[in-house]
This record gives sequence, structure tokens and C-alpha cells, in this order.
Amino acid sequence: MYSKSPFVGLRAAIHRHLRAPPYEQNINILSDREFHSSNNVFLSVIRKLKKEGLDKSSHHMSISDGDMIKIRQYLSSLSPNNLLYKVWFDLMLGFASRGNENQRSFDKDTFVISTDDTGLRYIYQSRIYITKNHRGDLNDSVESKRRIYATGGLNCPVSSFELYISKLNPGNTCLFQSPKKHVQFEDAIWYNNKPLGTTTLKCMMKTISKSAGLTNTYTNHCVRATAINLLSHAGVEVREICKLTGHKNEQSLSSYNFDSSSKQKRIYSSILQGCPQTVSRSLPLPSPSFTSTSASSPEHFQSLESHIQFQSVGKCLQTSGLFSITESTVTVNNYFK
Repeated sequence: MYSKSPFVGLRAAIHRHLRAPPYEQNINILSDREFHSSNNVFLSVIRKLKKEGLDKSSHHMSISDGDMIKIRQYLSSLSPNNLLYKVWFDLMLGFASRGNENQRSFDKDTFVISTDDTGLRYIYQSRIYITKNHRGDLNDSVESKRRIYATGGLNCPVSSFELYISKLNPGNTCLFQSPKKHVQFEDAIWYNNKPLGTTTLKCMMKTISKSAGLTNTYTNHCVRATAINLLSHAGVEVREICKLTGHKNEQSLSSYNFDSSSKQKRIYSSILQGCPQTVSRSLPLPSPSFTSTSASSPEHFQSLESHIQFQSVGKCLQTSGLFSITESTVTVNNYFK
């Protein structure tokens, strides 16, 4: 028995099929009065699935924090295969791309390195392709010009992309090419005059999952879900995330941002089980900070640090502030319990 999503998708597919060439029927099976009874039956079937516990909808899994570390470590080892995987992963994550969308059409000029007004280098997409959210219609909105900035260090996406482009086979214009098995770093060409096929590109994340020894086998679309969840957990506004993903409706993100991170779950569980010390050990405690917003001189602080008393209660720290401050406006951020 199918879950709710395939039924809804099938109805929508029939609707699009009837309205598209060559039929071009001026009907709407989703809302027209003539289909009112049919849609009521459809909704009854959906409710029955839910009632019988058969609506087992599955969302695209977000890559866990631990597996993200494994991916970074695995892709840091330089080889034709790993460089290909890293560039693919950086582009899919940085642009929050959907599954296998348009990847076979990408060529060497699809993504370009540029520099912003502060001198920082970044990758941007120079060509616009038709996507699920942007069909090229007259009422289609202009897609945001997304960027992947250089980070420096071993895992810098811009440096990896630059090296990858320099090692591609000049006889082929495709961006994703088949890696050679045996090369030296000094070799000018690391890739064959053969593009990766659609099936290979479709299974890229599954291949990386197996090669890196990840705890789960992820799909390409999991990378998009990961990008959305990482930004959401970092406090980025939904409308800003939509600019990256290309979603026109903020509500569309609800199917992605459906779960807390593993770190958040550990914290929540510790709180509910009455073990705050577990949270204390798992999270670094920042030092108390004191910020003066007054033009007064520092002597107004009367040995502030000497008046902060720390005492150990079980395995947690507690503080009591005995502050004596005059003629100053002070913000005290006390991170201790």
C-alpha cells in the first residue's frame, strides 16, 4: 500500500498531463466543480490510510553531523575520484541542488570563479537551467545569484573547483568526466574523454556514502535537505533559505526542515531525563563577558572579577555575582547556571 505522497503526486501528474500538449484540456481536476465528488472520495482514501497507520511518508534524510565529518575527511584525500566527488558535493551542497537535476547538462562553463568587492573569491552559476521551481514561464521570478565562497585550507571549495577544472580533459566539454585510474599529481589530465552517465550521477551520494563508510546510505536529494536543515538550525530566515533553494513558497520548505539535529536531540533528551550535567559536559562553556557601553574609564569597575564566586554543585558550576559598579552601563552575560 502506498503512502499519502504518491497518491497526491499521481493526481497532480494526471492534472498536468491533461493540461499539457497535445491534449491542452481547459479543465482542472483539482478544483473544478465537476470533480468535486471525485476529490471527496480521494480525500476519504487519504484519511483511511492515515487511520489505518498506512501513511508512512518518508522525507529525505539530512546528513548527520558525524557523517558530515566523515565526508570531509574522506574527500580531503587527493585523487581523481575524490576530487570529482568533492567538487560535486561542494556544488550540490553550496547551491542546494535538487537530486540529479540538470547535472548531465553541466559543462565547464556552467560554474565560474569570480571575486567580490572585498577581494574574496567565490563560485557562481553562470547559466540558468529549467528546474522544477523555475520552468521559464512568463510569470517566473528571477532566480537568486547564489555564491559559494572560498574558505581557505584543505577543504576550500573554490580551490578544489579550480584544481578540478585544470585537470579536466580538454577534448570534452562536460563538467563531470570519468576519472582515470592511475595518475600522478603532475599530470596535466586526470580525466578521460568520457562524461559521467546519468545513472552514475544519480548514484553519486550513494557511492560517497559507501566509500566514506557513512552510517547511512544517502541519496543525492539528501544533500539538498542537509543544506536546508543546516541553514535552518543556524537561524537563517526561511525567506533567505528560499533564495538559495529556489522555492517560491516558504511553506514548501516544511517537508525538508522536519527534524532536529542529533546534537539538539542529545540536549533535549538530557534535559527531559533530568541530567543537565550531560549537557554541561557536551557543550563548551564560554567565559563570562562584560561589555561597557559608557565613555567612563575602567576604574569604575571595582575589581569585578574578584567578586564573582564559583562553586561546584554536583558536576555543574554555579555562580553568584557580587557586583559593585558605579557610573557605568554594563551588560553582563552569565553563561553559567
